Amino acid sequence: MFKFKRTRKLIKNSFDFKGVVNQQKVILQHFKKMFSLSKPKYTHSFEQLDDIGIDKLKLANLVQRFSLLYRFFFFGGIAMLTYALCLLAYGYIWAFLLSVSLTFVFLSHAFKFHYWVVQIKKHKLGCSIKEWWQYLLGGQ
Repeated sequence: MFKFKRTRKLIKNSFDFKGVVNQQKVILQHFKKMFSLSKPKYTHSFEQLDDIGIDKLKLANLVQRFSLLYRFFFFGGIAMLTYALCLLAYGYIWAFLLSVSLTFVFLSHAFKFHYWVVQIKKHKLGCSIKEWWQYLLGGQ
């Protein structure tokens, strides 16, 4: 009987059930933090940009730079997608998957810069995706 009690205690301590539970809680907290949207510390309107030191000349310069960047990333993404399709045609599956993931990176950067250009041109900070889509379709 005495050996069985020690064995039960040894097994209970070796599995470290409390440690596993705490580890799962920490992982769950990290996932919640990773997929939750944080609130911005400061919210600025377009009229307040002069107070920050961003004038119309600087905005025009930013629109020009962002336009160049979103075109670069868009055409880079299209080129990467074309390359990925060529890799798929030759049967290089792993290289195809890597190229498709790089295509998504390029296109997400193109979206980001185009979204910023739309916000500046509409004189509205914090446009929704619906407003961006309407601008893209020519609704202005």
